[in-house]
Amino acid sequence: MSVIGLMAFGALRLSPRFRGIGGGGVVSVLSVTPVGRDLLYVLRVGPSVMAVISSPKGEFAVLDRWDWESWRAEVGEGASGGEA
Repeated sequence: MSVIGLMAFGALRLSPRFRGIGGGGVVSVLSVTPVGRDLLYVLRVGPSVMAVISSPKGEFAVLDRWDWESWRAEVGEGASGGEA
């Protein structure tokens, strides 16, 4: 049984679909701002930018989503987000 588990783990690690999960730069944190007891995160997720708020209870909500190019145009060139 453990051999089958190791084979499945290896297949998932080598699969191109799951390669981005291990730190391939798919998600980057652009900003974290405390709002009362909650935290407001601005995340770059692939070609999108998302505003997410999380509470100490473990709850979260997606507030809004933008295209990366429209985000850069609105915020300005100072928001590089790791890319030029």
